[in-house]
Amino acid sequence: MKTKSPHAAVVNRFAARWRELRSSRGMTQKELAQAAQITPTYVWRLEKGKAAPGIDLIEWLAKGLQTSIADLIAETDSPQSEKLLRTGPQTFRGTA
Repeated sequence: MKTKSPHAAVVNRFAARWRELRSSRGMTQKELAQAAQITPTYVWRLEKGKAAPGIDLIEWLAKGLQTSIADLIAETDSPQSEKLLRTGPQTFRGTA
C-alpha cells in the first residue's frame, strides 16, 4: 500500500500566505482560479497545503494575485530574518 508523505513546511507556509493574500484582496477561489488560469479545485488544494506547485506555476499564481513570487514564498519565521530586522543593516569591512 502506498503511503503519502507530508509536504515540507514551506508548502504549508505557502498555503497560508496564498490564502491570506487572496482573502485580503477580497477574491473568491473561483476569481483567483480565473486570474491565475488554473482550476478552482487546484486553488482549494493549494490553500489546504495538499498540492505543492512548481516554480513556473508560482509565477502564474503571483501574477493572478498581483504580487511577487518572493511575497508568496516569504519565509517570515526565519531566525536569520528576525535577527536582521532587530539589528538593522550590517556593514562588513575587509582587511586591507
